[in-house]
Amino acid sequence: MLTDIEFSGGATIAASRSCEAFQKLGHEVFRIVPWRENGERFWKPVDLFEGRKYKLQKEVCEIFGLKSLKKKLREKDLSLRLNEIINTIKPDIINIHNIHSAEWPLSFIKICLNHANVCLTLHDMWAFAGLFYTYEDLPETEIPLEIPPDQQNYVQLFWQKFHTEYKNKDFKFELKIVSPSKWLLDKAQNSHFKDFFGKKIQLSIPTGRFKSCTRELSRKALDIPQHEPVALFTASNLTLHSKGWHYLSEIGKSNIPLPYTLLIMGDGGTFIKNDFSGINIKILDMGYVRDDRLKWMIYRAADITLHPAPVDNHPNTVCESIAAGTPVISFNIGGLPELVIEKKTGWIAKEINTNDFHKTTIKAFEDIKNGIRYETTCLEYAEKNLDQVNQAKKYLDLWENW
Repeated sequence: MLTDIEFSGGATIAASRSCEAFQKLGHEVFRIVPWRENGERFWKPVDLFEGRKYKLQKEVCEIFGLKSLKKKLREKDLSLRLNEIINTIKPDIINIHNIHSAEWPLSFIKICLNHANVCLTLHDMWAFAGLFYTYEDLPETEIPLEIPPDQQNYVQLFWQKFHTEYKNKDFKFELKIVSPSKWLLDKAQNSHFKDFFGKKIQLSIPTGRFKSCTRELSRKALDIPQHEPVALFTASNLTLHSKGWHYLSEIGKSNIPLPYTLLIMGDGGTFIKNDFSGINIKILDMGYVRDDRLKWMIYRAADITLHPAPVDNHPNTVCESIAAGTPVISFNIGGLPELVIEKKTGWIAKEINTNDFHKTTIKAFEDIKNGIRYETTCLEYAEKNLDQVNQAKKYLDLWENW
């Protein structure tokens, strides 16, 4: 398995959970990463680092401002190292998760295809659009001001050349695509991936770890009053525009009442608390949490999870919340309607704006007050669609029937 980071970020966490499930099912997993982080491993890590020769070349390129040459030399250096690693491991299958955060080149796909069948797991649009998302469904005010054209050109040119090589049978093995959502899979198969087999396999959640404590005990442990309404806002980085913090902030700065305590989980809590200073709302900052059991307790302590992201696909946080029996409020965007299902796992705000999100939140708390919690239907959905081992078996079935 190739992942551009070992532990941090949604796609990486999803990859880690898949590795754990593959190991439980008796398979040996090697994981190629650019650097190692601290954490519990269910795989054998292999470092894909820059060599000494390239580091010298890099210094020379930086002195003379040769940015383009530096990029080519880095790609050549890492490609040689990747080829050696795969030759040593001799894998039966190669699963590539996101490869763009560490600036790994798409040409890694070509190298892998000369060693084994390759399954490319998508978490966003970068691999076929050069952007995380194409933003065509967003209001104009939400579209990023600067979209780097060089990335889009790079991706476009890569796939044009790749298709020619693939049709000419320049590679020994085949490529298949996996997406956690039908929405992203459709986007992919209307793009450069139209000629490749694709399958939807939702993210995997260790549902067994999300069952050991009641809401009452969770609130007691976190010192939260039992009967007050509590909402949770969580993301790896809470302050990113793409996570939608600004929608909650706009509600807080308006005259609209906030009838709940807000739990926040992730990096950036200090910024959010300062942004809400002077506003009559109780904020409990849980910080960044890696341990699934503690995460579960935080999800369980909340009545609802707020997910105001204006762009998203199939986020871990929403899956985790549902697996903990806590329904979710989200916008009607991306792959979220496949997870946040009305009258089953949550509520959908139809329009991407502050007012509609807040109205939906008020409606959700009214439902909860009237005993409509969706806890049972959330848990049933997670068991059926998100269980860690079951999702791993779907990957294995895809590979065994290649």
